[in-house]
Amino acid sequence: MAREVYEALLSSILSGRIARGTFLSQVEIARDLGVSRTPVREALRRLQENGLVNGEPNFRCCVLGLDPEEIESLYIKRLLLEQIAVSQASVNATATQLTDMRAAVRQLELSAGEARGADWVAAKMRLLDTLQAKLTAPLRNELSLIQQRCVRYETDNNRGIQSRRAEVLAYRETVDAIARGEPDIAATRISQLLMNQATHMLASIAPEFDLGPLAAVKSLLKVPAQIRGDGNPSRNNLSRVDPLEIANLAQDARPPRVLPKSVRGRPSDPGKREAILGAARDLFLTYGPSSVTMDRLADQAGVAKATLYACFEDKNAVLVEMVRRESELAVSDQWKSQREGGLEESLIAFGVAFLTFMVNPQLQSLERLLSGIAIRDPALGDRLFVAGPGRAMNILRALLAEAEANGQIRADSIDTAAEDLLGLWQGFLRVDVNFHQMPNPQISYLRDRAAHGVRQFLKLYGAEGDPREK
Repeated sequence: MAREVYEALLSSILSGRIARGTFLSQVEIARDLGVSRTPVREALRRLQENGLVNGEPNFRCCVLGLDPEEIESLYIKRLLLEQIAVSQASVNATATQLTDMRAAVRQLELSAGEARGADWVAAKMRLLDTLQAKLTAPLRNELSLIQQRCVRYETDNNRGIQSRRAEVLAYRETVDAIARGEPDIAATRISQLLMNQATHMLASIAPEFDLGPLAAVKSLLKVPAQIRGDGNPSRNNLSRVDPLEIANLAQDARPPRVLPKSVRGRPSDPGKREAILGAARDLFLTYGPSSVTMDRLADQAGVAKATLYACFEDKNAVLVEMVRRESELAVSDQWKSQREGGLEESLIAFGVAFLTFMVNPQLQSLERLLSGIAIRDPALGDRLFVAGPGRAMNILRALLAEAEANGQIRADSIDTAAEDLLGLWQGFLRVDVNFHQMPNPQISYLRDRAAHGVRQFLKLYGAEGDPREK
């Protein structure tokens, strides 16, 4: 109850419905909200801690509202710290941390259309936490406190669903740049997003406020050549191609999935679907599919059993979709093709995604689990293969087939070429990881390994005289 009272008062203060200088009476608030004075007292205490009211909680409190100078100060600190955070992540993040970033972006995207601000705030804080994983503990703690206040302000001054989607795009491009090892682009994208948010916030609470210090910080930001003047990545450099679309170019591409009759009809809530798949991942990896019932899965996901069956026909369908989800997190819209570097850069990006998936400790456990299932149930094993490894292999084959059609490589067999490239990437790494000789390597190492494999591959298969490679 105290939290609900706090949320109601906070929203009213941040939106301006309770003006600066207003005195708050515990008796009146309790009466208006239909609660006792105890939760009101606790809510006022929290507001005082956040600097939004002053006075003693047992007496009348005066609303301080938002101080534009304080807001500007918060965003300047956040700009500098988050630039450092994403730059460090671009060089030092581990494979597991990159996987967490991608999953957090996906969750943020799902919550963008939700009416409840709490869901959006929770998803955003989770993403921000993954992005700053390589900061030292003192910097992480300081940045987290700043972010909590900023995110709350941004949510209560939201410009609508469209602005949320723009945020999702900016964060996705930031994580993409981290995965490619481009700290300048990652820092620029996060800085441009924060600068826009700070400008909007200050314009809404103090239209006449002088943006001197904030403007000075903006002038210090370096914009890489790959970023256009409008703040968006150049389409030639960072154009997004859906790997599912590319997979359909392959001769043996998976046909469109037909939903079973029990799943047809009203579309399922994507947020609940994601919660089910997340719960399935935890339960299946911990206890194994045979020990997990649909009842237990529904309880873990926090959904009704009817909702679970509306999304999935049975437990095997959940397992298959979970595998597809993990595969798409590794090689989906985070993978960029047709970049300025041409085929080589596209293959390196794919190689980083492949190696990141391969060395993630949790995904290694998932792979062993699926191998055991395939031995016991070959039909289910085939479905799991198509959803996971087969899907990724189709994407790679399609990319190589397209390169051959464009005269960039020469290959008697696209299948053989794809297997050779995977072998160059993998080498002895899988054995090292399985024997814990190289636990959770950093992305920078995986990127160097992917680049080396691609260079060797192009020596074997590259077509001489290709103008794109000159």
